[in-house]
Amino acid sequence: KTALLGVPFLDPLVTMSDPSLPLTTLEYEEWGNPHLEHQFESLRGWSPVQNIRAGSKYPSVMLIGGLYDNRVMFWELLKYAATLRHHATALSRSESYPLVCTKIEASAGHSFGGNQQRYFRELSFMYAFVIDQIGATRLFPL
Repeated sequence: KTALLGVPFLDPLVTMSDPSLPLTTLEYEEWGNPHLEHQFESLRGWSPVQNIRAGSKYPSVMLIGGLYDNRVMFWELLKYAATLRHHATALSRSESYPLVCTKIEASAGHSFGGNQQRYFRELSFMYAFVIDQIGATRLFPL
C-alpha cells in the first residue's frame, strides 16, 4: 500500500548515458554501459522510470533525496514522481489515486549526514507518512 524510497537509483538508463556525471564511467561494469546495444536493452529492462506503465496500479510513494547527492541526482526523483503521477491509477475503485511525494533535503548529499536530532526528525517524518498511508492514524491519536 505504501513505499519509502530513500536516495533510489530510478533512472539508470539516462544517468549511465551521461559520462560527465560523477562515477558514471567507473560504474559501467556494475550497472552496464548504455552505449553498447545489448547493455542498453538490459538497463532499459530493469530501469524503474522506464518501466512505469499506464493503467498499472501503484502504491503511495515517498521519494527522499539530497540536493547535493552526486550519486543519485535529485532530478531522478522528480522525473520518477512526474511519470508515476501521469500513469498511475487507483489501487481499487474505492480508493483514490496513490499519493506521490518527494522530499529533497536542501543541505544534504547521499547519506543525509547530520546529528542524532536530525536523524530522529527524518525517521519520524518517514514513520508519519507510512502510518498515515496505511490508515493507522486512529491508533495514534494526536
